[in-house]
Amino acid sequence: MLKHFLLLAFMILFSTISNAEIVKSVVVTGAKKTTIEAVQRHARIRPGDDLDQERMKEIRENLLRVPQINLKSLDFKDGVLTVDIEDKWTIYPVPMITQSGNYYSRGALLYDDNFFGSLGTFVPAITWTNAGMNAILYYQDETFFTPQYGFKILAMRRNQLTDFKRGGDTNQQFESRMDTLLFTPNFLWKDHVFKGGPIYLKKEVLSMNGQTLMPRDEAKGFWFRHHWDYFQKMDVMYRGFITTYNFLCVDKSSGGTVLFHDADVAVSIPIKQSFVNFQVHGHYTNEETYLYPKLVGGSEGHRGYDKDSLPLQANAGLMIQHQQHLFNRVFFSPFYEFNTSKLIKPVYAGQTLNESTVGAGIRYYFQKISIPAIIVDYARNFDDKSSHVLVNIGLMI
Repeated sequence: MLKHFLLLAFMILFSTISNAEIVKSVVVTGAKKTTIEAVQRHARIRPGDDLDQERMKEIRENLLRVPQINLKSLDFKDGVLTVDIEDKWTIYPVPMITQSGNYYSRGALLYDDNFFGSLGTFVPAITWTNAGMNAILYYQDETFFTPQYGFKILAMRRNQLTDFKRGGDTNQQFESRMDTLLFTPNFLWKDHVFKGGPIYLKKEVLSMNGQTLMPRDEAKGFWFRHHWDYFQKMDVMYRGFITTYNFLCVDKSSGGTVLFHDADVAVSIPIKQSFVNFQVHGHYTNEETYLYPKLVGGSEGHRGYDKDSLPLQANAGLMIQHQQHLFNRVFFSPFYEFNTSKLIKPVYAGQTLNESTVGAGIRYYFQKISIPAIIVDYARNFDDKSSHVLVNIGLMI
């Protein structure tokens, strides 16, 4: 019996080994901008590697997850791996115009999602506001060095207006002026992405009449992020789940250490041509002042509030959404959201809000453009008795 078992195990092992072939070369066709080196890094394959059916499935999944290209076909014959792709449109000049009362912002952003064919993202932007010039310089390529190692670098000067409202009326306004420097190398392991590195922040907070609410503070420390991308990319959306965890630890020049934890889980379940989405999210920081709260509002999970209108110390919430396919790549999406949110102490006496939001929207998913979708949502916050309209073209910086 033991002999038969060993013989069977040997035959299975031998069959597995014999089915693997060595990749002699990788050929990329159809690409007008994307380089063969970038395709190899994102596919996590190179000449000299062994290739079998299981590895082919992994390569296909890796390439389907690259938002800058469409994978048309994948073929392996006589040691040659042929990858046929179609480049998406990846360069966008985006106007950035904001008006809220006396506050204004005017400028432009250049979004290059396939910088010199590397599949890296390069973003320079500049705007003028009441407080002067704002700017951002950003580059990210998670496979810049090898298929597992890359980096992200960010230099930003940002001016934010927080307009906290109750029942549609402004309760409190303040303006945050912040400079940020961030460098985070990353490591990819299977479906996991680990990022971490030094961060520098310089910030001051003013009232709208120019009064100083928080004097200028400098903070230095460490920022970490983990993604678990356990999903299968589909023509529209995906099947599976994505988790994100962020951690920040910085020492303030004004004294004290800021600790910040943030996590969310997003699930997508396809039902024929439609989708059901679930999301749970939460965060906590020990910072109770104007200086380093989390500003939420105007995004999925927080559509019952205007953009960046809620300065929070802590939050926990959920979202349930159905994306009903209408025609072509157009979907109708009713949703429900609930959030329990603790405000920072200087805003609304640090109260905790427990609020439900219902709404619906229309979204169109692009096929040949790397921006995912155009989304228009209407949301009604039942407890606050306020209405909100969200327009999103898929770019968030």
